[in-house]
Amino acid sequence: MLNQLYADKKDRYREFVILLPWEHYLRLLYDNIDRLDFTPVLPYPEKDLVQKYVIKSNFYQRMEEMGVLVPKTYRFNRDNYQSLALEGELFMKADDFNLFNSYEILGKKKGYYLQSRDQALEHLENIYASEFDGDMLVQPYIHGGDGTEYTVNGYRSRDDQISISLARALLMDKRPMWVGNYLVLCDSEREELNELAAKIIRGLDYYGFFNFDIKIDSRTGEIYVFELNFRLGRSSYCARLAGVNLPEIAISDLIYDQPQALKGDRPFNWVVVSPEASAEMLAPELREIFLQKDRLANTGNAILNDKDNKLRRKLRLKDYLKKMEKEYRS
Repeated sequence: MLNQLYADKKDRYREFVILLPWEHYLRLLYDNIDRLDFTPVLPYPEKDLVQKYVIKSNFYQRMEEMGVLVPKTYRFNRDNYQSLALEGELFMKADDFNLFNSYEILGKKKGYYLQSRDQALEHLENIYASEFDGDMLVQPYIHGGDGTEYTVNGYRSRDDQISISLARALLMDKRPMWVGNYLVLCDSEREELNELAAKIIRGLDYYGFFNFDIKIDSRTGEIYVFELNFRLGRSSYCARLAGVNLPEIAISDLIYDQPQALKGDRPFNWVVVSPEASAEMLAPELREIFLQKDRLANTGNAILNDKDNKLRRKLRLKDYLKKMEKEYRS
């Protein structure tokens, strides 16, 4: 299909950019790029870097080498998981989520918040009762609920200029296969988080789009880096609300050789359902932040678009938003 599109358009355009929503597609593209009849422009890091650091344990090891705080992580497989000796509150996730997600597993979750070692072992037994043969990562739980996690979206140009936007998560998704995703974001002035993200990107010799998940421990105030996504985040429209159009910045760099270094500096709210429903689901102290006038005046939902607003779509979106509000509240 891509080759046909290229054949149809090559006389009108000199460059072809491929944008991808998920690492799975990026890895698939890199594995098959020789099958294309053209060389695409890709605003993403090199294949070897993606293949290495998409494995979370590799990323954590590199962060420790760089002096970046990450959760203490223990890796287990089907042969040694019963040796798990950690006690207390734990968090567990797959080392390679794309692999993990391709299997049918009883009680499968994107991330497991666990109260004890026994609970962790129970889930590990279910996981390895399936055909899944990858590694699972277990970490002591980093304390903090809604309001303690942050997301950084950005782009590093070919000449080392970094455009960046920071957001604070006021509400997190609690559904099993969506744990860690954001439901409400707002602007934040924690500039040290932008500086940390830039330090990591440069330390990895990384160019292109990036997205970090970061958490501040509510008990100690320590900053932990949870994850690096090799793309813009699902919630990256929040950067546009903050005044940074990251796809436009990438095109300006790669196609027009006009790199930029911009930083999001506008108050905003990013939501996935209505602002009214979002406010109702927030804890009182976070609701107060959400309802500040300058943020409310710049509240956006990425699926709503005045230029794509025909009646049939409006009705479908109305039903979808109502369904999502009910699901998030349950």
